[in-house]
Amino acid sequence: MRHSKCQLLSLADLAVELGFPVPWIASEAIAGRIPFVRVGDEVWFSPWRVQTALVARLHVEWLKLESDGWEVGQ
Repeated sequence: MRHSKCQLLSLADLAVELGFPVPWIASEAIAGRIPFVRVGDEVWFSPWRVQTALVARLHVEWLKLESDGWEVGQ
């Protein structure tokens, strides 16, 4: 994924870009787990910010696994 930090995508376009189902992205946004911008009735996503948020979540999960004694691969 190669985008500028200020580019915004629609929900459908982000789903295609990330390869995730639209309902999953929508539920993650509603739950506040991925960032989005609301403009009127429309919702927009910065692919860079979403990817950063997902990587940060993955890192936290790895740390939890390691603290529970699991060996997490590279």
